[in-house]
Amino acid sequence: MKIDRRRALAGAAMLGLGAGPAFGQTSRRVRRGASSLSATSDDVVAFGEGVALMKRRRDARSWSRQNTIHARNGQHNNGLFLPWHRLQLAHLERIIAELTGHTSFAMPYWDAQEHQTLPSWVTAPDALLYERQRARGVDVLDFNAARWARSPYMARLTSDGFETFAGKLPDGAGMVEGYGHNYIHELVGGLMRRLTTAATDPIFWLHHCNVDRVWATWHARQAANIYPADWTSRTLNGFVGGQGEDTGDWRDGNMLRTRSLGYAYDHLYPFPVFSAPDAGPPGATRREPLGGVVYQMHAGGEPGRDDMSVN
Repeated sequence: MKIDRRRALAGAAMLGLGAGPAFGQTSRRVRRGASSLSATSDDVVAFGEGVALMKRRRDARSWSRQNTIHARNGQHNNGLFLPWHRLQLAHLERIIAELTGHTSFAMPYWDAQEHQTLPSWVTAPDALLYERQRARGVDVLDFNAARWARSPYMARLTSDGFETFAGKLPDGAGMVEGYGHNYIHELVGGLMRRLTTAATDPIFWLHHCNVDRVWATWHARQAANIYPADWTSRTLNGFVGGQGEDTGDWRDGNMLRTRSLGYAYDHLYPFPVFSAPDAGPPGATRREPLGGVVYQMHAGGEPGRDDMSVN
């Protein structure tokens, strides 16, 4: 009997099997950090071309449709925040790959701690990923300093339990959403500050790619049974696939490993320790030293001033 490969793959996706082949690919996508990419990097070019093409469409694969999906169906302030956004991001990758012909496209991630300022390929006015509705001065803002100035709290990737890290059901945001995610939306400003428009700014996708990377890092440090049974049995739906199709139901328990969705990160989150009193005040971030000389720095600022002093 001859098997129709396209129908078989579509069926796997509808069942929410969460394996790489369910997305119709044989190689794994590698998501890379913004600081390692330039305006001419293949993934940056593909993202810009994809956004431009999607903005001209009026069908299921349009840019406005992705924003509507997020505005109407996006899970926030509960334990489904991480898997829901993981799925939307994975589906967007397939849409861009299909529309642009960059078949191995992987969404770049922007880490505001590791790459303190936004990449120039989203802030230059002539860039395809530029959005004019952002906060004043955002193109030169040190997001790492600004984020820590807002709050000393952050997810602890080595010690947070599931509900503390990911959130509770039916309500209750986890640390990664409430303190690692929300502040970036506020600091970018403009469209990113409103649920109804956030996904229309390309920074949204770079930021959520890093949020997903934080989850991947936490997951790698946890026991296999850390996920509650009632959480793993939940299903999510309403996503649009690479051909514009409804991709059906996806079970949370099948989305715990990025390789199940056909992608990986070039490296996981490099800041595993938070709130380390021996390295600074509560909330300070410590990178484990690999050798050499370690310098301690103190930064200070005055209310109402934009500058800081560093010793």
